[in-house]
Formats: sequence, structure tokens, C-alpha cells
Amino acid sequence: MSWFKALFRPKADENAGAAMSVAEPCYAMGDVHGRLDLFERMLAALKADWAASGRSECPVLYCLGDLVDRGTQSKGVVEAFLALQQQDWCQARLLMGNHEEAMLQFMAEPEFGPTWITYGGAQTLLSYGVTPPPVGSDAVAWAEASRAFSRAVPEAHKQLFQTSPDMIRNGDYVFVHAGVRPGVPLDSQSAADFRWIRRDFLDCDKACDGVVVHGHTPTDDVENLPWRIGLDTGAYASGVLSAVRLIEAERKIIKVGLAGVLS
Repeated sequence: MSWFKALFRPKADENAGAAMSVAEPCYAMGDVHGRLDLFERMLAALKADWAASGRSECPVLYCLGDLVDRGTQSKGVVEAFLALQQQDWCQARLLMGNHEEAMLQFMAEPEFGPTWITYGGAQTLLSYGVTPPPVGSDAVAWAEASRAFSRAVPEAHKQLFQTSPDMIRNGDYVFVHAGVRPGVPLDSQSAADFRWIRRDFLDCDKACDGVVVHGHTPTDDVENLPWRIGLDTGAYASGVLSAVRLIEAERKIIKVGLAGVLS
């Protein structure tokens, strides 16, 4: 756990900031990382919240990437997301995360396997019914595991990841997995920026003209700041999954744990 805690940044003071607004009502959810139990609780909480709002529109629900790895039920989370896309209470959109990238990379490059399992790939392999090769296994073992994994992953799961965008704009808000590179036009940024950036983005008060909603870097609470909202509260280890509801210029933070809705 020490490496995980080292990623935590102190809780920021909540500050909704300037009157930036979304063009259409939406929710955004942080990194799920194989926690199907929390994902299901969050979906129930968001559906109930929207019903209680009394609004007639169909909101967009952005999942900010990293559905997979670390937790034990990555396959179940992906299946639940695909099922969500068939429901009519929201429009579910997945942003590409670095862990989805890693999953696809292992199927294409078996030699990436030993690296992938160091940050949660073993749990994903097991969730799809594939046993990871023992530590120190040779290239042949990893090639066999990659082939078995590629056969085990349904085409719908692969297509979901292969077609997920890296960035979506909604009014004054920008939705990505990790963040954006400060000072670079959004349309000129690389997939690596959107999926992997950390310190250059987090240490900048204002990375772009929009409010960036992101996950990727776990914190001990939601970081609700004027120019960014960080929603990764380390669900796989902390047991807390976080989201935000955005309606015009209003922000509402929603968190769930195993006991139910926390806020």
C-alpha cells in the first residue's frame, strides 16, 4: 500500500470557481479499476439522483477510463458498462484510459506482459479466465498467455476500447482520463498526454481554457477546483468511487462506498 499512498495528494479546498457551464447535463465518474460492486452502487445512485432532479433530459454519463486492472472483476465491469449503453436513462460514454491501453497492448505485444502485471494486469487476466504466467516466465509463456487472453476477450470489449475517444468537450468542460498538457491546443495534444500526464498538468493552476474533469491520479478526496475536477479516489483500494453531476454551472459531488451513498 505504501506506493499507493505516495500518490495521494492532500485534499484540496472545494471551490467551484468561475461560472463555467456544460452545454448538456452530465455525470462523470472516476476510475473503477475492476470494482464491479462499487460500479453497480454508483450507477444506482446516479440513476436515483437523476430521477430525483425532476429533469426530463437524458444526461450523458462519462466514465473517465480505467474500468480495468487492479480490482478482481474487470470483465464484469466492462460487461456492465456495455449493458449500461443499452439503457435509456443516460447516454454512457467511455474515455480511453492508460489501463485500457495496456490491456490492448498486451494482446498485440506479448512481451509487454511482465510490465502490465506490475500495475494490475494479473487481476484482469484472471477475470477473463486466463492464468498469468509465473514471475520470470520466458517469452513463449507470455506469447501463449497473450493468445489465450485475446481469445477470451469478447469482440465487443475490444471494440469498446478501440473506439473510445481520448477527449470529449461539453460546453466549457473537457473530459479526459489523465489530464491535458498545459499551453498546447487541445486538438494538437497526443493520446499519451490525455492518458498518462500527471505532474505537468496537476501542478498547473489552469491548463486550458476549459474546466478539465479527469481521473488517473488517486487522491484521498475529490479535488473540486476552479479549473479542474479530479475524481479518482482510489476505488480499488479505498472502497470509495466518486462522480460529479454537472448541470449548467452547478456541480454536485457524489461518492459511494460498500455501505451505499456517502455524499
